[in-house]
Amino acid sequence: MRLRTSVLSGFALTLAVLLTGCGAGGARSTTVSSASDTDSAPAPLVFDAGLRLRQPEHNSSSPFLRASTDGRLHAVWVEDDPAGSTSGASPTSSTAGAHDHGSGANSGVVRSPYMATSTDGGRMWSQPVKISDTPQKVEGDEGLPKIAVGQDGRIYAVWSVPNEKGDKMRANTRFSSGTPDGVFAPAVTLNPVKNTARFPALEVSPDGTVFVGWIDRRVDSPAPRRIYLTRIKSDGSTIGSDANVGGPSCECCRMTMAFADAGKTIHIAYRQNMANVRDMVVQTSHDGGVTFAEPVRISDDGWYSKGCPHSGPIIATDARGNLHAVWWTPTSDPAQAGIYYTVSTDGGRTFAPRLLIDLEKGTGVIHPYLGIGERGDVYIVWSNFTGADASTQIFFRHLSTDGRTLGPVQQVSNAEGSASRPNLALSQDKLYVAWTETKENQSWVMLKTASLR
Repeated sequence: MRLRTSVLSGFALTLAVLLTGCGAGGARSTTVSSASDTDSAPAPLVFDAGLRLRQPEHNSSSPFLRASTDGRLHAVWVEDDPAGSTSGASPTSSTAGAHDHGSGANSGVVRSPYMATSTDGGRMWSQPVKISDTPQKVEGDEGLPKIAVGQDGRIYAVWSVPNEKGDKMRANTRFSSGTPDGVFAPAVTLNPVKNTARFPALEVSPDGTVFVGWIDRRVDSPAPRRIYLTRIKSDGSTIGSDANVGGPSCECCRMTMAFADAGKTIHIAYRQNMANVRDMVVQTSHDGGVTFAEPVRISDDGWYSKGCPHSGPIIATDARGNLHAVWWTPTSDPAQAGIYYTVSTDGGRTFAPRLLIDLEKGTGVIHPYLGIGERGDVYIVWSNFTGADASTQIFFRHLSTDGRTLGPVQQVSNAEGSASRPNLALSQDKLYVAWTETKENQSWVMLKTASLR
């Protein structure tokens, strides 16, 4: 792995000071010195052999995981819906499960969101249930369906669907709520302006309020999109109208949300588009999502591109309220393209210098995801090229809670074709990683588990 050790050392020193509370006035060190991973780095995790959540004939893809406080692990994904296929299309006639970003119809194949639940740490799974009550061509990949679980075990789900002409660029955000056993109510469309909302994000605050955000295009000029947010009570009724949080954002890069201060503080991160400079930013609300501050740049990457890469940021908060972020960027120097991480210890006002997690090993987009352990450990998964061919695999790295040391890069997948779009969830003593594997014209969802004890 081509780590630039001076960057690692400078960040590690800065992060250690920040996380131990010894920084002054929120200042951020930009010192660069020479060092490398140490002998005290986190030991490699031992992942199990893994299992397929669905067999290839279902053509499943785009998994999303959530663990609930009662010990359940929920997984949601999209797959071909035989009941909704049109024009006699075969359910396996498309590779859209892994790679479709187009705006047109997907060969007549309807793809629906499905969910399954495990009560034994991911070994056995319930029979999958379809979340959507109406057959529609649900978007996967960067706009994949997402779920969140309330303190009472109630499950909330969002996804986006193209308009009646099959145009994904003119989409709608759908929402449903369900029981802990997966019985879902009929879905509703959240965006009040038709055919304007894509790439939804979903979280439940500690007080039970459901927050759904999306990238909105109700105003087509100027071209860059805006971030909108709606708040929903646990009974499904909305709180006020949808709110224009800010922007401009990339057209097709996911947004993400995280809470602090028992839900009073809400962070929303997205890839900004300022005259085609596409850096990551965060906006913060300290009044429960009523108002938001102006965007703060997570990292000054300076990446200029006329096209949207379909790769947004992931943020998460730890028990102390520190805001962690991971993202992919080519930067202003193509030789530095890769996965990066940073942290803010002052509520998203400033961020530590970025830390390189892995350099990109081929020309293309790689997709990260982030999870925070109970002690503050940072767990990162991503897809990257192996260097041997044009296929990608899933990789993992662990940043210790003291902010000083990175564990080794571990290859989690061993796909014969390609592995992409990883997702991660944590329970008290386990880490779960799911991803999409593709080979020829089929795709399926894989899951692996590692013990944190």
